[in-house]
Amino acid sequence: MRNLFSLLWKMFASIAAALGLAAVARKYSEPPPGQPEDGRSAAPLPPSASRLPPVVGTQPERGAALKPGWSRPKPEKIPPPTYWPAVFGFGLTFIMWGIISNIYLLCFGLIVAIIGLVYWVLDLRHEYSE
Repeated sequence: MRNLFSLLWKMFASIAAALGLAAVARKYSEPPPGQPEDGRSAAPLPPSASRLPPVVGTQPERGAALKPGWSRPKPEKIPPPTYWPAVFGFGLTFIMWGIISNIYLLCFGLIVAIIGLVYWVLDLRHEYSE
């Protein structure tokens, strides 16, 4: 009986996944509004018919004088990428998995999470010391 319920649940999940995939495929295969069904692009709308106002660049060129009351957004320097937050998250995953399964995974997760957290903090301290 247990195997029957398991099989029925897997069939239900497969059907739900297939229907969801079909809905996504249908949504992204339809042509955008205002475009004919045969795939040709429609005639462009005149400027007076456009819904959005024309976009005019509001960002000054690099090094140009700013308008009164404006300031440059911070940070001007983007920090380098780091993988330590992902390592920390990997460790947390093993901690949670270890809580429900066994002590070895819990210890492995603690070690990985501590290593990830320490190196992440060291990267942050190095970044702010510059």
